[in-house]
Amino acid sequence: MPLTPLALDLADDVISFIVVVCDIESVSLDERALADAVETALRPLPHLTVARIGNTVVARTDLGRAERVVLAGHIDTVPLTVEPANLPTRRVQGQGGEVLWGRGTVDMKGGVAVMLRIAHEVREPSRDLTFVFYEAEEIDSVHNGLLLVQQQAPDLLADADFAVLLEPTDARIEGGCKGTLRAEVSTKGIAAHSARPWKGHNAIHDAAEVLARLAAYEPVTRVVDELEFREALGAVLISGGTATNVIPDRCVVTVTTATRPRSPRRMPRRTFARSSPVSTWWWSTTPAVPARGCTFPRPRRSSRPWASRSRPSRAGPTWPASPPSACRP
Repeated sequence: MPLTPLALDLADDVISFIVVVCDIESVSLDERALADAVETALRPLPHLTVARIGNTVVARTDLGRAERVVLAGHIDTVPLTVEPANLPTRRVQGQGGEVLWGRGTVDMKGGVAVMLRIAHEVREPSRDLTFVFYEAEEIDSVHNGLLLVQQQAPDLLADADFAVLLEPTDARIEGGCKGTLRAEVSTKGIAAHSARPWKGHNAIHDAAEVLARLAAYEPVTRVVDELEFREALGAVLISGGTATNVIPDRCVVTVTTATRPRSPRRMPRRTFARSSPVSTWWWSTTPAVPARGCTFPRPRRSSRPWASRSRPSRAGPTWPASPPSACRP
């Protein structure tokens, strides 16, 4: 890790700037280098007050405006790939023209770069702004930078009237977010030597039906507060076996589900085990602690200019009646 923070030129053209931000590796729990660079770039700006909690950087204007808008984005990414390597970032030809290809270009360092440019360029906003560059969004919520700010310095966020998370939506509004639940579906077998498999029972083979049910799952769209949420269910990890010459006596399929928002009392910990497509009496389903989703309140006065001039999203929870527009927020 560099002793001197990597330099970010906030005046650079936005495409080149995105490349620089993406090329600073920041896999979850290893965001320090990027957080250092963001903090170093923002502190000299006279219109911002900058605070840092862990690897989360918060910058605020204090212009006495009647309302405050939060612009937020996470600086961490999922792990890098090896074949093919997704860093360094490069320009490639896509269906619609040239695109940036690399870890974080979509989720969500493109949005982080836009936030940094806004922080540099918009020095007299019509509303006060709070910029939140937070860590550990891609992993367990106990590490999440927004949670750490809420716990350690709630005043940095408490005065917000409206917030925009710059996750990728093709410049369309998505209202609210889905909740998640992770569960482990275990199959049990009987261990035996691989040369005499009939002496045992193969737990990995039993997992085939679990995977078949998941592959056959058809997502359902739910409507909550006039927002459409498309639910999801799928396997994300699988493990089993102890040695290459032993019939496995256990296999675990980790399943993630994305659900419409609901209250904590109704999060589907027990319901999942009873009614999901992978429930059956001879499997053991162990749900983990869920993360609740949330809906977006109907546009209030502070949000109305955004909601009325922006296009609805095709990818996530939206208001079907949102009018189309050429405006890109």
